[in-house]
Amino acid sequence: MSLARLRRLHAPVTLDYSLLIRLSQSTQPCTNLIVEFIIRYTPGSERWKGRAEMLEKVREDMPRDRPIPVEKTDTRPFGVFDANEGSKKGIIELLDLIRSRTTMSPEEWAGKVRVLLGDWLTSNNFRHARSDRKDDVSPMERLEYGEEVSQLFHFALQATQMIIRFCAQIVVHLSTTTPRIIENDRGRNIIFYE
Repeated sequence: MSLARLRRLHAPVTLDYSLLIRLSQSTQPCTNLIVEFIIRYTPGSERWKGRAEMLEKVREDMPRDRPIPVEKTDTRPFGVFDANEGSKKGIIELLDLIRSRTTMSPEEWAGKVRVLLGDWLTSNNFRHARSDRKDDVSPMERLEYGEEVSQLFHFALQATQMIIRFCAQIVVHLSTTTPRIIENDRGRNIIFYE
């Protein structure tokens, strides 16, 4: 490598500062951070004229967080319930017991979304109970207020169950359209692709 080429590689950086300021005022996401990184960490940027003013201008144009306003939550420790939540009827009975311990009317209880945390069985029973009651007369009876959320392990279990059901539908579809199907000794279809 020639000496002239080395000098060109290590020549001081010349930059259009007005371009940096215009970029920092851009509405594109993250451009402000990129401009700040360029001004701060470009080799030799400490010697730029007006560097402090540029950094100040970039900081002024930086988007600011608008925190969500604080809202009082309603948490009530209930203790133990004498209800079997292992069935659809039991989960409905449990939700009615919870509502009665909160001393809320059915209309007031059904007026807000209630997050129901639980295991896979609880979520599954609630979903099935809601689908069985979709034609009932009121939002309370239709169980529209509940939003079931499974815990982490049970969420993974539900995702796996969904994938297995989806794959089973594909196999059924292929078995009805593909002529090369042989049944094995257990009665399951084996699909051969050519």
